[in-house]
Amino acid sequence: MEEDRIKKLGLPQDVILKVPYLYFSGNRNLVIENHRGIITYHLDCIIIRCAKYKIIIKGCSLEIESYSSEEIIIHGNIGAVQFVYE
Repeated sequence: MEEDRIKKLGLPQDVILKVPYLYFSGNRNLVIENHRGIITYHLDCIIIRCAKYKIIIKGCSLEIESYSSEEIIIHGNIGAVQFVYE
């Protein structure tokens, strides 16, 4: 319902709801914007906290290439991305 009210008011949903943006470059690079930090960081699994859920990235040779309050850049062989609501 909150999303419907935001649409009717013409407000940008991504900013108001703090929806993360994910940008892929094949299965080797992933950029995540609008995150809330790193929960777990291993070579085969990285878990990122977002507003309403966690993003689980599984693969091998995963590295956090860059980290800031705005975005995380992950490099490696990405096998799966999963969203888990909290």
